[in-house]
Amino acid sequence: HGGEDYVFSLLTGYCDPPAGVSVREGLYYNPYFPGQAIGMAPPIYNEVLEYED
Repeated sequence: HGGEDYVFSLLTGYCDPPAGVSVREGLYYNPYFPGQAIGMAPPIYNEVLEYED
């Protein structure tokens, strides 16, 4: 599946589903995951981290 490129895409590829696509409750849309719905919550997103620099 692409090794480290797949892992990077999987961890950073979470986004809102496109219009007309619904994802069951408890799942998250990720176009890089087979089936595009994954049970693992997004581990990284912009509002979580604050840098003091």
